[in-house]
Amino acid sequence: MASFISSPRGGDSPDNNNSAIDSILADQPLGHSTDGQPPRFASAFRSPSPTSSAYNTPQQLSDSPEDEDDEDDDTADDIDDDDTDFKGTSSDAELVGQEADDVEVPVHANLLPTELIISIFGYLDTTEDVKSVLMVCKSWARCAVELLWYRPNFQTIPVFARFVKTLERPESSLMFPYGRFVRKLNLTAISENLTDQVLLSLGQACTELERLTLPSCKRISDESLEPVIRNNTHLTGIDLSQLDRVTDLSIIAISETCKKLQGLNITGCKLITDQSVLQVAHTCRYLRRLKMVDCALITNTAVDAVSTNCNNLMELDLQGCVQIQDNAVTNALNRLPFLREFRVCMNANITNDAFSSFPVDGGVQFDALRLIDLSGCSEINDQSVLRIVLFAPRLRNLILAKCSEITDQGLIYICKLGRSLHYLHLGHCSLITDLGVFQLVRHCSRIRYIDLACCLQLTDVTVQHLATLPKLRRLGLVKCQNVTNVAIQALVQRQGIENSLERVHLSYCANLTLPVSFKLLLCHVV
Repeated sequence: MASFISSPRGGDSPDNNNSAIDSILADQPLGHSTDGQPPRFASAFRSPSPTSSAYNTPQQLSDSPEDEDDEDDDTADDIDDDDTDFKGTSSDAELVGQEADDVEVPVHANLLPTELIISIFGYLDTTEDVKSVLMVCKSWARCAVELLWYRPNFQTIPVFARFVKTLERPESSLMFPYGRFVRKLNLTAISENLTDQVLLSLGQACTELERLTLPSCKRISDESLEPVIRNNTHLTGIDLSQLDRVTDLSIIAISETCKKLQGLNITGCKLITDQSVLQVAHTCRYLRRLKMVDCALITNTAVDAVSTNCNNLMELDLQGCVQIQDNAVTNALNRLPFLREFRVCMNANITNDAFSSFPVDGGVQFDALRLIDLSGCSEINDQSVLRIVLFAPRLRNLILAKCSEITDQGLIYICKLGRSLHYLHLGHCSLITDLGVFQLVRHCSRIRYIDLACCLQLTDVTVQHLATLPKLRRLGLVKCQNVTNVAIQALVQRQGIENSLERVHLSYCANLTLPVSFKLLLCHVV
């Protein structure tokens, strides 16, 4: 192990020739949080404590697992009074009335707690800056190294290879226990090259993980995933989307090991059954986000267990879970008071019965619900729309694409959402007309995105009404055959409205001409 030598400044300075630092830190990113603030976390040199952060994502309704920063429970160390006395020859009388900014107070960096130093270093802009402070003294080196390794970033295979090579070395030969500094491990960029053998090696070194992101790592199986999970008891967010070789074995390991789990994404894990999801539901009571897209083996049994035991759930995605039926949807909405996003799309089993128990007098309300996606549930009609907007009066995102039974009456019901509605998808709802859209525009003036693709009865009148929406950003009119240049001219000449449009989809609108389309481009519409 490289030794520390005495610094000319009186501190401890690490050996600049230490190969472990020089070979690894060149490509490591700073551990900044997503909101631009430095990360707050307990030092790896102290006993780690489980965090309460949830995973992702969406950024995009990002599917990403990194949504919140960790809370720091450690308190600052006490500082002796002798170290905080004012220096100088001024008497007390001379200090009376003096501005506080004019008084010099000595700052002893070696007395600052580790967590505060790491937080300060988080404001540094580049990796090179962090590497510079790393060479000042031993205590700063510890803090800077921890910051650099907190959330490693791999964009190329050579960088990842150096990372793995360092972690495979015996800890006794390293200056720091680098593996224990890694808290958030995202292997998306090298998903095609990740194997069971490599993941096993990482899992043995990285034992303090809080978030593990492995989307589309097609070569990963239970052989490596299960032991890695069992070796990391502090995991709060796990993304296993599109790992089609993973079975119930790994999910059961999650249920037995990750008691503080808050986010789980098993999208595309087609071998997962009710057996493992039941165990997760019974043991992971802090679960807040669960995505089970295209898990075709999941049935009502698993969904009922989740809605019964995971009362803090905020997001539930059941898209493509084709065995889910009406009663599971009803139970989920009734039992999850904090649910904000609910998707149960592409399921022909979902009918109006899923919402029939909710009264039309508005007696039952779910104020937390902000998004509901029923696209592809072709049995849903206007009566279900009425019940939805009454029990979820603060909906911002309503997705009813391919709900072909919805008519203008359904749009009139949607008007009850008023200014709360921001995003509306009505693609392939071919029964709606200009009249329904007119009512919608009158009552829902804050719509930002509306998709009316393949609504064949709509004409230029609809677009003229939509052009009056002051916050409209994106408009979908794909295959609206009756739309002509008159409609596009209305978008170009939005009187008294700042041009907020970002995108207009006009594919297969055969009655449009190029000159009018160019006018849209001149208005900065992409």
